[in-house]
Amino acid sequence: MKKILFLLFLLIGNVSIAQKINTAQISLSDTTKKILYIGISNWIHINNLPLGVEIKMTKATLESHPMERRGFISCRVKETGTATLQIFSEKKLIFTQSYSIKRIAIPNLRLGNYKTGTANIEKIVANPTLNLTFEPNNFIKNDLIRIAEYKITLLNGKKKNPIITKTVTGKNLVGTKLDDEIITQIKNLLTGDIIIIDSIKVMGEDGIQTTANKLKLTIKK
Repeated sequence: MKKILFLLFLLIGNVSIAQKINTAQISLSDTTKKILYIGISNWIHINNLPLGVEIKMTKATLESHPMERRGFISCRVKETGTATLQIFSEKKLIFTQSYSIKRIAIPNLRLGNYKTGTANIEKIVANPTLNLTFEPNNFIKNDLIRIAEYKITLLNGKKKNPIITKTVTGKNLVGTKLDDEIITQIKNLLTGDIIIIDSIKVMGEDGIQTTANKLKLTIKK
């Protein structure tokens, strides 16, 4: 009888612990989403993580990190599907959480606040920074993806011939400004002239290169 009561006590205790555990995907702009992305370290905060437990994941590789003791883990995934976080206490499964594995969508480039369309010279010059944006339902944080290279071309709107073409490379060009030479040329553009930024190379933390959608701006007054 005592043994049965003891086992029942352990069962109730494990259920109580499991009910308190919850997770937050802190690599995402919406931490409630149960999504893992290919190409980055996916950081998960396990709230109310008990001491002495064992953490496993299916279809994902856990990365060793001292923050695990405080409930922070990171993992990497290689193919789409479903990954499952499992927490064991004394070899008994006490908590599971499933995650959808997705590829990072092709981002869009912005110059200041402008996406493809028309643009005002003064507003470009006031904020000539490059950034990446993602379509709705893609919750990857922008700072996890970097721009390694792009080509910028300024075109005469009437003759369609290039005023200047320049390829820019760097370790991470997200949040960087256009250089002074390009900004000077932009100041001299006329209504109908065109700015094109294409041949964009972007990378995740794994260093695998992909691309971003080009940006095309037509100058207006």
